[in-house]
Amino acid sequence: MQLGSYRTTLSALLLLAASLTTATAQQTRANRPGSVIPANVLLPIMRAEDERRWDNTLPVLFGHKEESVRKRAALAMGRIGDVRALPALVEALKTESDSDVRQMIAFAIGEIESPDGAAALIEILDDTRAPAEIRARAVEALGKIGGALLSSAPRDQKEPKPVDDRLTRIRTAILDALKFEAGRRSMSDRETVLLGLTAVLRTRPDGAGPVVVRFLKYTDFRIVADALNTMARLRLKDGSEQARQLLGSGEPIVRANAARVAGANEDKQAFDALLARALNDYDVRVRVSAIRALGSLKDERAALPLSRRASELFRLAHLQLGNGASRNEGLEILSVLGLILAGKPQSDGGPDAAARIILTVRVRAMTHESLVEEEVARARQAPLEYLGRLKDFETWVAASTDDRLTITFYGARSVSARAAGLAELGRIKPQPPEHVLAEAQSLLRRMLNDRRTPLFAVPNILNAYAAYKPAGFGELLRAYLKQSDVIVRATVAE
Repeated sequence: MQLGSYRTTLSALLLLAASLTTATAQQTRANRPGSVIPANVLLPIMRAEDERRWDNTLPVLFGHKEESVRKRAALAMGRIGDVRALPALVEALKTESDSDVRQMIAFAIGEIESPDGAAALIEILDDTRAPAEIRARAVEALGKIGGALLSSAPRDQKEPKPVDDRLTRIRTAILDALKFEAGRRSMSDRETVLLGLTAVLRTRPDGAGPVVVRFLKYTDFRIVADALNTMARLRLKDGSEQARQLLGSGEPIVRANAARVAGANEDKQAFDALLARALNDYDVRVRVSAIRALGSLKDERAALPLSRRASELFRLAHLQLGNGASRNEGLEILSVLGLILAGKPQSDGGPDAAARIILTVRVRAMTHESLVEEEVARARQAPLEYLGRLKDFETWVAASTDDRLTITFYGARSVSARAAGLAELGRIKPQPPEHVLAEAQSLLRRMLNDRRTPLFAVPNILNAYAAYKPAGFGELLRAYLKQSDVIVRATVAE
């Protein structure tokens, strides 16, 4: 072997040996024994956690010399949710030196959801020099505590009366944290922003709109999508124009959430963009969100194109033996058409009438049974015509000699669907005439008394009948408590 070749080979071998040694050393450090919690330590933590038991076990282990043990004990303390753990957690949040453990302590305080832990978390957010990961967990925890305070309000109130001063401080701290991050722009911490937006959603602070809208300009699509989700859920009116522009975003989840914002705010100016997304977007999440938003706008111009789109979807579902995606999207349109056409009886002739007829034929051809979405949509659109159709159809089936028709009419799904339509008659505004409501109740009672009504449909009929609060309903319910079917009894009890 030549000397130059020998030197080259030797150098390669030395480099390979060095890289193997480095890799081995790195692997050893990554799996160092100190990072693994011994079984005899982990087991009592897990037992206390599983049993939701608060005793001296976790406080002792929370003072362990190993960071991994302290962190796992803090998590268990949070999951157990006993407020007696708060003093130890709050004290450790101030004194703990390990960042990972502090994150877990902040998370645990949030899991307990007691307002007594809020002050320590607010203190962290007030210190803008605190590590970003700890600030992120602090804002998340405050969101949980504030959400728990809100949920404690009576059902007929949006928030506690009088408003808890602690809730006000929590809301202010969350918004201030988001304002700070928004002001940093390229330097803002992604996790703090995302968890802060969720905290806003949970606590519903006044004046959140202008703060949340600032994140619509970010290049991180996840932040933009979460900001839009917060706007949609809280029905924030700020930033409607920016949300409208984001209907053309390159990210499907951003387009879907922008459509939800337009629907929540009933943004009439977004109609054309929403209709285009509902009919042509390649992503089903965007199409469904746009379809639902059009239902909120209640613009009749959407009826015909949506009807045609639904007809095509049901045709595809029929050809593909009931393909779930096409069928479900068609049902979404069917529900929305009920909202758009509510109180607008079908005119004789005309494109709308033709579209509806085609749509009904497609639905029947695909399912051979009534659908909840179809019945509810028809009840909303024209209560008098719907009730008359039901009565005529019932008479027609009774006179028919076609056993298949009878079986379909009295099938559990068909009966449940008709019950949903009759229940809708009692909910729509303005309410139909008294005789229509009386007839609806009579039909529901006949369904309950009919021996051909499947047992599986009885819970749905009872729920529909309950919407009318009929006289003697308590006596009827007590009779159904004797039913052998557990679902029927559970429905009665509810």
